[in-house]
Amino acid sequence: MLLATILSFPSKSSLGAEIEAEVKAVFLERFTRFIDWPQNNSNPSTSFNLCVLQDQPFTEVLTTLYRTKTIKNKPISIIPIENAKQVAVCELLFIPDSFDNHISEILEATHGRPILTIGESHEAAVQGIIIGLYFLEKKPRFSINERALQASKLHMSNQLLRIAKLVEPTVKSSE
Repeated sequence: MLLATILSFPSKSSLGAEIEAEVKAVFLERFTRFIDWPQNNSNPSTSFNLCVLQDQPFTEVLTTLYRTKTIKNKPISIIPIENAKQVAVCELLFIPDSFDNHISEILEATHGRPILTIGESHEAAVQGIIIGLYFLEKKPRFSINERALQASKLHMSNQLLRIAKLVEPTVKSSE
């Protein structure tokens, strides 16, 4: 009986992945509470556009979680995008770790735009993404690249900066 009970539970790795995805999804919204977008934001949308680069399972998690929620007093639109050329509509861009080899394209497309970029690893922030969100010893952690933040013209609360690991980029941004 005990064996049947153990076997009926999802595997630790799949359960862990589901929980990790939900935690990341919650963190995306929480980060926006500490960010101010410029008043003259070039995105006049009536919704808050949260974009995800080619990650269907995570897009589904976000859609389920934020179906009736708001960010910055706007309903949330979850927008799956195929490539960096489509970022103009985004206010927040989530970059899965499968895109780590395309960071330079993403940086070029987002440079100077008020888009909060969040990558799925510490290395993403080191490479020039604003926030790297990752897990260390099963606990969520995040790194912030202040230079990328300044280039985006977003304003981040000192409360968030104080608790983050601050990093310097290893690639030159196109300033």
